[in-house]
Amino acid sequence: MDDERISFSGNSILLRVASGATDNGALVTGYLPSGLDAARYEISGLAIPGQLIQSYTVTAFDGYGSSGSTGLLSPAPPASLVFLFNNNTVSFNLDSIVFQDRGTGQSGAYAEFRIDLVTTPAPEPASALLLLAGGALLRLRRRAP
Repeated sequence: MDDERISFSGNSILLRVASGATDNGALVTGYLPSGLDAARYEISGLAIPGQLIQSYTVTAFDGYGSSGSTGLLSPAPPASLVFLFNNNTVSFNLDSIVFQDRGTGQSGAYAEFRIDLVTTPAPEPASALLLLAGGALLRLRRRAP
């Protein structure tokens, strides 16, 4: 859709999702699930240099903020729309979103989501090797009579 976009800012994924259909008067994306799979955006190959992605937080406020107004009327909390796989792939479900009417009907209905990736420092290869070597020496020492 013309009014949708995905961008990245630091450790955050910014999504703007727009209404593309109505379902019994409700403003929805118009994306339909395929069998048992939800209609979704899937962003793979995520990597942050020197960091390991551990989890995420999700907000759905206008301007990608942490508070304020939202374009959602959906009963689903924003965090229930996002899934993290293998610490490098984020999936964002589209088919259960219901938008708030902003007074312009379907053409102006949208919601903005901010997915903040929570990271921890990745161990440096030299540090990991040193820890493994130290552990091996301790085991050898314990086995010696």
